[in-house]
Amino acid sequence: MNKAKCSMDAIYRDESSCGLIMRPYTMPLCLAGQVRIRVTYTGINRADVLQCDGGYPPPISGICGLEVSGIIDAVGEGVHDWVIGQHVCALLLEGGYAPYVTVDARHLLAVGDAMSAKIAASLVEALATSWLALCDVGKMCAGEHVLIHGGSSGVGMIALQVARYLGAHTYTMASSEAKDDLCRSLGATVIPWDRTPETLAQQIKTHAPQGLDIVWDILGGAYVGAHLKALAYGGRLLSVACMDGAQVQCSMGGLLMKNLTWHGVTLRSQSDDRKAEIIAAVRDYLWDACHEGIIAPHIYKVVPPYEVMHAHELMRRRTHYGKMLIDWS
Repeated sequence: MNKAKCSMDAIYRDESSCGLIMRPYTMPLCLAGQVRIRVTYTGINRADVLQCDGGYPPPISGICGLEVSGIIDAVGEGVHDWVIGQHVCALLLEGGYAPYVTVDARHLLAVGDAMSAKIAASLVEALATSWLALCDVGKMCAGEHVLIHGGSSGVGMIALQVARYLGAHTYTMASSEAKDDLCRSLGATVIPWDRTPETLAQQIKTHAPQGLDIVWDILGGAYVGAHLKALAYGGRLLSVACMDGAQVQCSMGGLLMKNLTWHGVTLRSQSDDRKAEIIAAVRDYLWDACHEGIIAPHIYKVVPPYEVMHAHELMRRRTHYGKMLIDWS
């Protein structure tokens, strides 16, 4: 991308190269029920990379980006809970790789003085996904044993903290020394693993002999059978992603005999009304803990708009840990 930056350029998906390109951008109009945000930081998510690579439905606008922090600069008709100048973060369907964005006014969280704009931009997508998967779908209870795959990722770190904050015992699978230390600092038990499906169930059983109540699965593919084996009676398998593949072949015996449930979970497909309910729950049950630093992201890297492709490449290689952001300030 061209390093020369105009304040009204946005980062578009380049269909010809499956990359990103900066080009002029028209200020979005603020419609009824919306607010417009002057963006300070944009959170970078794996879904953005998948959209660029053609592995996920592309944004209609051509602009990726699922979460931002910033300052409200316009309020649409019928919006009474927000005012111009207020610091907020927002959950988006798309459009966050831009200096301004409009959003459903119900999909915002107020950012208090105790929280920086960087932290705010790192939280909302992960919190909403964690609440949807663990609480709404997974029906997680205090005292349960929960495995979060990808515990050092931006979303995985928050999921570990949400589960622990709500009283669960948390586990994740070993990766690198730095990532494992980070997960241990969040109170998780790190289970050694050679990354093969054949050893996964046995390693989990060794470190969680009582069995798991919930598995947050981002792998899919050949690992599903091992997860079903590792679940205790009445356990729940939450398929949040399928990085190892979407095709599954496994025995259904354990699913039946242990009365297990297997859920597919994605935030993207939820209706605007449903997302509003999820954001309201995050506000009621988790947002104070975020302002107090009890639930907090690890910010790995902040890049200017013209270096987003570098951040995407780090995410493809899975060499980063924590959250990466775009700085529009």
